[in-house]
Amino acid sequence: GVVFVAHGKGGGVGRHMHDIITRFQNKLNFLLLEPDQRGVALSVPALSGHPVFRLSPDRIEDLTLYLKSAGISRVHIHHTLDIALDLRLLIQQLGLPFDLTVHDYFGICPRINFLPFLDAQYCHEPDTRHCNACIAVTPNNGAADIDSWRRQHAWLFLDAERVICPSEDTRARLVRYGLGKAAIVAPHEPVHDKSWTLSHTRIDASPGKVTPLRVALLGVLADRKGLAAVTAVADAAGPDIELHLIGHPEHELEPRLAARLTITGPYNDEDLPALIAYLRPHVFWFPAQWPETYSYTLSAAINAGGAIVAMDLGAFPERLRNRPLTWLVAPGAPAQKWLDAFTAARKALSTGPKKTRKAIARPQVSDFYAHDYPRPMITPAGRARSAPGKHAAQRVVVIPELMQTGEPSPCAYIRLLQPIYHPAVSARLDIRMARMISALDEPAQTIITHRHAVTDPDEITALKAYCAARKIRLIYDLDDDLSGLPDDHPDAEALRPHAHAVQQMLAAASEIWVSTPTLAGRLGRHQRKTRMMPNGLDERLWWPPPALDRPMKWPLRLLYMGTSTHAADLALILPALERLHATFGDRVAVDIIGVTPFELPAWLNRIDLPRIAMHSYPAFVNWLSQENKWHIGLAPLADTMFNRGKSAIKAMDYAALGLPTVGSDIGVYDGAINHEVNGLLVANRDVDWFAALAGLVRNPGQRLNMARQARAIFNARFTLAAQAGERQRILLGK
Repeated sequence: GVVFVAHGKGGGVGRHMHDIITRFQNKLNFLLLEPDQRGVALSVPALSGHPVFRLSPDRIEDLTLYLKSAGISRVHIHHTLDIALDLRLLIQQLGLPFDLTVHDYFGICPRINFLPFLDAQYCHEPDTRHCNACIAVTPNNGAADIDSWRRQHAWLFLDAERVICPSEDTRARLVRYGLGKAAIVAPHEPVHDKSWTLSHTRIDASPGKVTPLRVALLGVLADRKGLAAVTAVADAAGPDIELHLIGHPEHELEPRLAARLTITGPYNDEDLPALIAYLRPHVFWFPAQWPETYSYTLSAAINAGGAIVAMDLGAFPERLRNRPLTWLVAPGAPAQKWLDAFTAARKALSTGPKKTRKAIARPQVSDFYAHDYPRPMITPAGRARSAPGKHAAQRVVVIPELMQTGEPSPCAYIRLLQPIYHPAVSARLDIRMARMISALDEPAQTIITHRHAVTDPDEITALKAYCAARKIRLIYDLDDDLSGLPDDHPDAEALRPHAHAVQQMLAAASEIWVSTPTLAGRLGRHQRKTRMMPNGLDERLWWPPPALDRPMKWPLRLLYMGTSTHAADLALILPALERLHATFGDRVAVDIIGVTPFELPAWLNRIDLPRIAMHSYPAFVNWLSQENKWHIGLAPLADTMFNRGKSAIKAMDYAALGLPTVGSDIGVYDGAINHEVNGLLVANRDVDWFAALAGLVRNPGQRLNMARQARAIFNARFTLAAQAGERQRILLGK
């Protein structure tokens, strides 16, 4: 038997599953796993009225036992949207091979269809920085950043025995993302006709007679299906064009569009040919704004034989190649381009001397589902549980620290996810992101975790044993002295209970990465397996580049940012800032982001983060980069044992914004701040901080030169691109 996994929303996914079940109803048994209010629901789709097994997401063990007892031999994933349980863990526990059918691009784009907004045009799949900006502005389906999203879903494509693509366009897109190794092209329906069949309705073009061109849209009219284009054409078209919707709108239409559109209403799939025959449209119109993977309604239009006008995108041009009476319009085209295509269709359909039309060959499509779909799997264990081959890319499993929201912590992004996912680092690696619960089922050469990602003593013991038994390199990353927190640390009460877990992980790891030499020196007996892995920032996030030569606008803006644990650091320089305010008045403004558990003086500006900036670390950086209006970055640090183990990442943040940094001269910023080159190192005394800041206020030339140097040094030394070679070498164990 086969268990389908789907989103429960019907549409093309539901139609395709129904077709497979119908075709193999006497040969294969099917179960269906879908989202449910309680978690998931398991049903028998071929038997209406059969009891449904509903269970919460944490009952994977019970679901595994049930599916094993049912004789399931394969899992076929159609969609994972809203599937609450750990599907990867379920498949691992079942020990079964699985197929994946790509119905859309959910695993690549959290907005599913490559549409930044529902009514937007196709985004053309831009680079990482633009995708992260899109996620920050319009977070969707829990995505925090594009790299993590794609890594979270990569297993679907990389572990599947077959990734079934309904079109070559779909397969080619997967290949571009490195997800095509198991991809095969298998359209949902076979094509046996050797030539295109046309049975179109002609238009009477008698002199003085104007016959309206009947243009038909099929299915659900929604934003992603081209609602904006339909609205624009309806506004621009004259009475010589009739617009018909054989189907229904997803939402209530604007009155102006509703008045131009004749709507039949919802239909059953089997009734569509009769509805088309009744209307006898001259033209079928497909203005979908995203690269559709197949389109059943296009099949209906092709079978009807009429003229077709479609978006030149996705599966449409592929499926319509060499077809007569077909016009393709470029994505994003204005209404007039669609009207021009309709005019061309009218001309071609007008009456006149009949021409003998030569049969034009139609590409053949074999029936994959009849011949290949039910074949036995090549290996009983399936691709998902096979170890990487001898010459395969090294597999690295990352277990990141997660916040209460389930999103990776800022530290997880900075120390693990962004450095490892960076394309200049990951090119020769097979990287998988996992939770502890599923990491022990991952064949790998390396497992990396950090900080408080794994805190349960039993889990740490199991992780150590798993790695030792399989000779897996276990790396533990640490960027703060979390095993020796001082009593006066603001988060001591919350973090100290995890200190033993940190010690346990330090002992279990075969290799320890630290961010500073000072921190390495505190690891005592663990120093022998310690490796320096300095911090760097993902330059793809810090966008756009700062405009360093922009004209000076008063006030001169100083920026201080940090978490609430840095309140003592801010308090350290408050007297100097107060004197600066008294001296320069409105010529200087000081902005504070985060930090303060105490009330700020009225002359300090607390910047409240918008909601989108708090969604994730990449979202915050995107907002900060877009908001960039500052001239100087402030990096005070109280001279404590804990602080001396910190890295200079705050100076890197400011440099990425194109700001010179004024920082405490306690050793932390040595190397990141070159005194009087890209910033200033200042003793922790009020008079010194005031003198340093006042000097930069009064000397704009020096400040601008430092800003230029700050960004130049950042690009040369502190970006992940600059550090990529060394990081990749270390990850490969060289």
